[in-house]
Amino acid sequence: MSFCQTSKANIYFEIIGTGIPIIMLHGFTPDHRLMKGCMEPIFLAQEGWKRIYFDLPGMGKTTNYSSIQNSDEMLEVVHEFIQALIPDESYLLVGESYGGYLARGIMRKSAERLLGAAFICPLIIPEKEQRTVPEHCIVTSDHAFLATLSQQELEDFQSNQVVLDAYNWKRYTTEILVGCSIADHAFLEKIQQSYGFSFAVDEQSFAKPSLFLLGKQDSVVGYEDAFTILKKFPRATFAIVDRAGHNLQIEQPELFTNLMSEWLNRVEAEQGGIIKMIKNNDLILVSDMVILREFMEQDWADVHQYASQEIVCQYQIWGPNTEEDSKEFIHDVLEEAKLTPRERYVFAIIYQGKLIGAVEIVMRDFTNNVGEIGYIVNPDYWGKGIATESAKLVITFGFETLNLHRIYATCDPRNIGSSKVLEKIGMTKEGILRENLLMKDGVWRDSLLYSVLKQEWSK
Repeated sequence: MSFCQTSKANIYFEIIGTGIPIIMLHGFTPDHRLMKGCMEPIFLAQEGWKRIYFDLPGMGKTTNYSSIQNSDEMLEVVHEFIQALIPDESYLLVGESYGGYLARGIMRKSAERLLGAAFICPLIIPEKEQRTVPEHCIVTSDHAFLATLSQQELEDFQSNQVVLDAYNWKRYTTEILVGCSIADHAFLEKIQQSYGFSFAVDEQSFAKPSLFLLGKQDSVVGYEDAFTILKKFPRATFAIVDRAGHNLQIEQPELFTNLMSEWLNRVEAEQGGIIKMIKNNDLILVSDMVILREFMEQDWADVHQYASQEIVCQYQIWGPNTEEDSKEFIHDVLEEAKLTPRERYVFAIIYQGKLIGAVEIVMRDFTNNVGEIGYIVNPDYWGKGIATESAKLVITFGFETLNLHRIYATCDPRNIGSSKVLEKIGMTKEGILRENLLMKDGVWRDSLLYSVLKQEWSK
């Protein structure tokens, strides 16, 4: 188990995935499993995100929090936790209910580091009596299933959900009740006495991609109060969802997943086509078309799918790969990533959630700041501009992050497709390297030489 000690709490947390951090803030009384249950399915088709789930003080497995007196101090603990885990990185916030209230407090402290924010049935007005909420109602029920519940289970289910069936019951018990059952209710009652911040939390505007998901039948925080802060979020998608109460993420799972995925896509696009993050060799480049991330050991099977094809390696000095060849490629890439100074940066190309190729940039001359790029794409995805987009990303990375002066690439004169890619991205054809490579069949091969300079790329 992982814990992070802050000044007033020892925070339990879990990290899943690599890439751009997303801080997940659950609501009041449940624990991190509320967020994990609804968010993880999204990332089955989304790569390049580091999800950070944690338990708020008084909830879940977090300990040593008794000195916390109010929501101001809860916010300070959360802010310390974020600073400790990702001190220098830009990140996203996703907050549910009370977590959405805390998220807006974090935005007030660290707006410049945030790439976007999403709110699930967010608490807008802390004072319960001042909220505008509808009467609780049941939208739909599976009476045959409800007959299998005990009277206590039925009353609890009916009080907190608006869609009553087996699917909702299973998720309600495993994502909501399981956390509520271990919460420190005496501590939470103390916090509720000072539930609101001592400062106005919604004074600043946030002009980055945002998402508000509100349940039309939410009788806990309602949906109407959110209209009062909507003007502070000029880049927000604002959805009021029917057939959804305060646990909208459970009652409308497909709509929830689609809107969250669209929000993540907007965050990627907002970064001007590229997001760069380097931390402990955790490197990712993102555009609105592809994600480039570092390879992992289990990627060998996806690599083998394309590297074992003759058409892919017909102009290369390697291949077609055996399974052992593909595993050895991954092993070599992972080992080379550990070297200091690092010479080779090899990225998996992720397109629509699938690994479909590789692109790399290699430091060829540290003294004169020269690098070389290369790329391979699964032939099933040729003709979509993926090689072009991937090459652009690594060249930008080479100039902006590695501070290169010149980047070059070579290709077989017969490889017309690769030549077109290099010309399309703005490289200049310098000439031909005569018989510089010995091919698999023992025949020497010429190579076309292309290059681009930093001052040319910046234009």
